[in-house]
Amino acid sequence: MDIRLFAAGALLAASLCTPAEARIICTIVTDAADGAMILEKGDCKTRVTPASTFKVPLAVMGYDAGFLENAEEPVLPFMKGYPDWGGDNWRQPTTPKRWMEFSVVWYSQRITEFLGYEQLRDYADAFGYGNGDMTGDPGKDNGLERAW
Repeated sequence: MDIRLFAAGALLAASLCTPAEARIICTIVTDAADGAMILEKGDCKTRVTPASTFKVPLAVMGYDAGFLENAEEPVLPFMKGYPDWGGDNWRQPTTPKRWMEFSVVWYSQRITEFLGYEQLRDYADAFGYGNGDMTGDPGKDNGLERAW
């Protein structure tokens, strides 16, 4: 578990280099060795949908489960029907590095598809991340594609 927390922290730190918005919603930094709170900023008590920030724990899940191998593997091809509203950067073969850099939604969906609902839910519960709801849109059975 400590290695996963360390990896999640490292990925979070890397993702903070390019902020997605100007205001702080919640930032928490804890010591991986003892869990001591180092920093807490913003409203960190209200659970909300994690949206694109879910890539950070999803990367940890993907590496832990054996789907992601390193920054360059696996390379997955873009397929017709995948979300492509991210433009040309989403319509080409994608590596884990490109997935993070361009926030490629369909790559996230391939990881969650590999994990399956139960494993995704179990990981999310273990992390206590986001709003905890992995079911997706009400009545649509699309949690693997839309829950996060």
